[in-house]
Amino acid sequence: MFNEHEGARYVRDHQWKLVMTQGQKKWSLYNIKEDPTELKNLSEQFPGEVDRLSGLWNDWANKHHVLNN
Repeated sequence: MFNEHEGARYVRDHQWKLVMTQGQKKWSLYNIKEDPTELKNLSEQFPGEVDRLSGLWNDWANKHHVLNN
C-alpha cells in the first residue's frame, strides 16, 4: 500500500510501515504488528528494510507521477 498527501508519504508491506512526514528528510520505519501506534522508529536497526521499502515507494511514485510539479 502506497500513499502521498501534501508531501507526506508512506509505504506498507506486511508488518512494516515506512513513513516520511512533510519536511522530514529521513524515513522512519515501524513494525505495525508489534507497535501499532508507531512509537518506536526501527530505521537504524533495519536499514535493509528502509532501502527495500523506499525503493518500492520511489518506483510507485515514478510510475504514477507522484510529486511531479
